[in-house]
Amino acid sequence: MTKISIIIPIFNAEKYLKECLDSIVGQSLKDIEIICIDDCSTDNSYTILQEYAQKDERIKILKQENNQGPGAARNRAIDVAKGKNIMFIDADDFFEQDALANAYNQISKNNDDMVYFDLQYYDETSKEVTRHNLTNIFRKYFNGQSFHLYDIPEPFVQAGYSVYKIYKTEFLKKNNIKFPDERFAEDSVFYIQCIANSDKVSVLDKSMYNYRKLNNSATTISATKNWMNICTIGEKNLNIMQNSKQAEKYLPKYLIYRINQLLYWYEYWSQIKDFDKKAYYQKMHKELKILDKKYSKIISANKKYIYDWANYKCFSKQEWNCYLVTKFAQKLFLVKKIDNCIKINILGIKIKCNKK
Repeated sequence: MTKISIIIPIFNAEKYLKECLDSIVGQSLKDIEIICIDDCSTDNSYTILQEYAQKDERIKILKQENNQGPGAARNRAIDVAKGKNIMFIDADDFFEQDALANAYNQISKNNDDMVYFDLQYYDETSKEVTRHNLTNIFRKYFNGQSFHLYDIPEPFVQAGYSVYKIYKTEFLKKNNIKFPDERFAEDSVFYIQCIANSDKVSVLDKSMYNYRKLNNSATTISATKNWMNICTIGEKNLNIMQNSKQAEKYLPKYLIYRINQLLYWYEYWSQIKDFDKKAYYQKMHKELKILDKKYSKIISANKKYIYDWANYKCFSKQEWNCYLVTKFAQKLFLVKKIDNCIKINILGIKIKCNKK
């Protein structure tokens, strides 16, 4: 059996596709198949794929009609993958030289369901590379050895990219782990399914995946256009966690992740001029209100892991109009408490009061 199936969804990626493919065909591990799914590209991506496929028989090209998105492309490739293991890469990213060999050796050594490794950000402008230590939380408790994810005492459900891991193909197919229809944040649902169904995982302390940071901010454009996905995936992920084999242990960790995710995106999108903050806030408020009512004890017990507790309580309690009034009042009447002194700014008039 082929050792690894590499899956690449491709849509109008001609600018970076060759570098991506070169980083794969030049790997030290040769026993691989490279499944490329062209998602109805309108540039020269398909021509580039054909050129590479003529030179390397390990490259298999699938065409996907109607631009169905990366999730659908990856799902199709999973169905036909013949490798013992599966790895994903985006068409504008690239692997380090021995990434596949290192990943294969690690997952084979302990017969894990999946193995984490780190990625690094590659800045397209400066060409600087910065390691993004996504696996720190795991290495803190288990470094190199296999473990169960539910044994991690701290919240760990973060940055649910599908690309900085290797998966046992049998594990994905046995548990019918697939990507959802959403075009943004689809990785989140896939990753939550992996968490809920995995029995044994491990961590490789190496940064082997280069994630390209693009100047045109394609991720920002996609996120803004498909912001509703952030809301719809919440219900899917919560349902997965509630029905997992270790729901009691996983649910608190997921709730913290979900709250932080909603808060992060509101803060992020608030900086975008034409973004419909009201629509997102209303969706966010509705979900946070439900979570706060149903899981208040669990959330309060993990308060220190929520990066903005004050906003969480505010957003979960206040409707949009009430929130706007509160924000306006805060601007008019600014109160600061410093040691034994209270400083009040009322319409620009500063008042200082000492506590007795």
